[in-house]
Amino acid sequence: MFHSPLTTSWAASSSKLVGKSKAPKGLGGARCSPPKGALRRLAARFPGREDRSTRMEIAVWTRAVVGIVLCLTGAVWIAQGTDALHGSGMTGHGIWTVIGSVLVALGVASLAWAWRIRNQRATDSGS
Repeated sequence: MFHSPLTTSWAASSSKLVGKSKAPKGLGGARCSPPKGALRRLAARFPGREDRSTRMEIAVWTRAVVGIVLCLTGAVWIAQGTDALHGSGMTGHGIWTVIGSVLVALGVASLAWAWRIRNQRATDSGS
């Protein structure tokens, strides 16, 4: 595997930031991790909550955003597949209606998952 001086020095400096953990093989010796103190700064935005709660909040919002994007993309693809939205190579091809329907179903599932976790956390903290 080719290692440039830049990659090697970055890998050495990133391992100092992460600690003495070993980097996975095949990635040029680099280990992916959030910037130092990023979780602490994010936790400061949500006073009174510990890091786990902050990570759960981020996960819920991420699932919700992914669900919304999947639903919107699926709706556009359904419209193109049913010839309701013109101007694309996908217009009038029924396969895009099916693929769009699958995307909408996945988006609704992602939104339901986020909503369920959010409500579960609310009842857990309320009791």
